[in-house]
Amino acid sequence: MQDSNIWNMITTYYITSPVWLVLFIVAVLYIILSSNQDARRKFLLCILFAILFILNEVSYHVLTKIFDKASYYRFLWVVPYGMIVAYALMHSTMGIVEGKKTRGIKLRGLLLIVGVVSILYVTQGNYIDRLKSDFPQNKYLVADDILEINAILDRERVLGACETEPTIACSKEVMMQYQTVDAGCIVSTSRVIYLQVRDYGADVSELATVLKDGYLLSTICEDNAQPDVIDAKAAILRQQVDYLIVHANAGMEGYMESLDCSLVGTTQSYLIYHYNYPWYDKVTDEAAITSMKEMMAIQEDEIVVDLGLERGYTILAINDMHVEAMDQTVTEWYRQTVTERFTGMFRNPNGIHSMDMWNGISSIMDSYDADGIVFIGDMIDYNAEANAELLRDGLNKVDTPFTYLRADHDLGVWYTDGAVSQDTAIEISKGIAPWQEVFVTDYDEFYLVGWNNSTSQLSEDGLQQMKAIFERAKQEKKPILLATHVPINSVVDDSLEKESRKVDSQDRAKLWGKDCLYQPNETTQKFLDMILAKDSPVKAVFAGHLHFKYTVPLNENITEYVLDKSFSGNVGVIRVE
Repeated sequence: MQDSNIWNMITTYYITSPVWLVLFIVAVLYIILSSNQDARRKFLLCILFAILFILNEVSYHVLTKIFDKASYYRFLWVVPYGMIVAYALMHSTMGIVEGKKTRGIKLRGLLLIVGVVSILYVTQGNYIDRLKSDFPQNKYLVADDILEINAILDRERVLGACETEPTIACSKEVMMQYQTVDAGCIVSTSRVIYLQVRDYGADVSELATVLKDGYLLSTICEDNAQPDVIDAKAAILRQQVDYLIVHANAGMEGYMESLDCSLVGTTQSYLIYHYNYPWYDKVTDEAAITSMKEMMAIQEDEIVVDLGLERGYTILAINDMHVEAMDQTVTEWYRQTVTERFTGMFRNPNGIHSMDMWNGISSIMDSYDADGIVFIGDMIDYNAEANAELLRDGLNKVDTPFTYLRADHDLGVWYTDGAVSQDTAIEISKGIAPWQEVFVTDYDEFYLVGWNNSTSQLSEDGLQQMKAIFERAKQEKKPILLATHVPINSVVDDSLEKESRKVDSQDRAKLWGKDCLYQPNETTQKFLDMILAKDSPVKAVFAGHLHFKYTVPLNENITEYVLDKSFSGNVGVIRVE
């Protein structure tokens, strides 16, 4: 905090130029010395009242409690410094012109002019240049840079790259001028941020989230700071910032790219960046669908399951998307890990982030005209509300019926600050889509059964549900397609186990089965035995988890299809015939 709130307010937002401050002080001294006793008494009384009721720290704290710190500067208008300087200059000039010698006014007038010129020469030799730079450059009385920024954002509106009322983050100078020419623009680094939070030392940790976000964004735009990428992206996403305006020649280019921002325009003093939001509107036009697939590098993995049905069915399978929004709940200890996962691991060959990939895929899912969709786990990388919101936004665009099976990452809180418990994680997940331990979808000629949260043991209740489903399928002579995040180890072919160990840094077979990472307890083993039994209605198993594609027979009657990771652009298209 500054030593004096009042002095900081005066020099920052009222008499901002040292030239005007010197002129004001000299003008006050001149009026006091040149006035008669009655005028001098009234003038000093006005100054006294201004000091007693406005210009002191006690009044400052009282008034800012009643109003707010960002509005206090308006009380300074009770001291019309411009009029005082003008009066002193006119009074002294007239005294010189008229040749008055009363109370030595001619001498004091000469001294005032000589003193002002001398002070200006000593304190600000480039005053003429300053006057030129301060002189209004256009009819809006703003800097030309501001008009150039407005032209760039108008062009973005025409191109459809931003809304009619874009939200910007900018420096204090831009904030104070820009809405003069673009009243529809929303400034996230608001007047409150600069006048209250920054300049008066507010405790940022005690502020509401919107003010914390504005403060962080102001450090980027005003101070050329490069705060943690996770924090910055979280603030941008929460405040729905469309454009960040940063100082030119500040070396911010690499950092802005790490924030997924694209340069859309430049002025003499500023660079204008557009934040590339990871979501898209639903796409229905055929040409637009093709364009989206190309842009996202989407690959369709078609799997044909022949069950001898009367008609064909199509089921989409999406797994291992690992959506990340770089949420602020990540602890300091794991921030580097999460950043590396975000920027390195969860990108497709074209450099598309997992969250971009998810929103690209979700925008075209209905175009497959599928009978259903099954999400086979690890759709988000860790359980946090920001990640859940991204997933939920994508699902809200989908009209095709779907089932969302969770896995360890969907419920995992291991990167976060501990504020989210396992129970809370489940509640967050329930807010995305329905939650059941066992999901069953009846497709008339077959059942699609989903084992939810298959990175954990099946409960006794879940086992009983599975038994009932299996018995009903046998009675109705309907085959079952089973979806599970964790694959099941084959009893006739060990190739998947070997491949799983080969790609794992710890030589683990990340499968359910003997000598595998997932060792079944008694209840889960009973379920696995049901699946692999000779009279089992299960004809095919679909799984994920391993991040590579593999097909293996589980026994003589069942084929298991391990689907490739969807963050790479893979979409499983299952044709059931």
